[in-house]
Amino acid sequence: MFAGELIAACGDTLLLITPAAELIEAIDIGYDLEAAPTGIGINTSGLWLKSDDGAYAVDLNSLTFTLSTEAVNAVDWAVPGRHGDTIHAALEKASFGKGVSLTQMLLDLHSGRFFGKLGTAGMDMVAVLLILLASSGVWVWTTKPGRFRRKHSREKY
Repeated sequence: MFAGELIAACGDTLLLITPAAELIEAIDIGYDLEAAPTGIGINTSGLWLKSDDGAYAVDLNSLTFTLSTEAVNAVDWAVPGRHGDTIHAALEKASFGKGVSLTQMLLDLHSGRFFGKLGTAGMDMVAVLLILLASSGVWVWTTKPGRFRRKHSREKY
């Protein structure tokens, strides 16, 4: 916990999370660091990231990472570990949410994504067939003999 926020380093991303497990920001750190981070820690001066090429001081306000040339002392490095079963169950429940809404299911069904890549290809084929059907109908209608001939009106006596 740093400044009231949970901070996690996952691959090339630094995650800022509220204590209520809401994502504040995901910061891509792959461009700013020479090597992938191998550790995260804090001391009295702030937040630190450790990588194979050294330790970086992290400034969350300006989102900058400064490589420290001096030895980093008194950094409390986080130790990777496995969380308990209760936390795992809570995370699993939160990650799945409440399920897929009816609207999303209908949109996926309509676009073909409900059936995977084959479904989207199938819906594309149906769209092409409908365009061909409509085009052939317009062609038949316009080429009907006498379609554009002027009709004479008869006078009734």
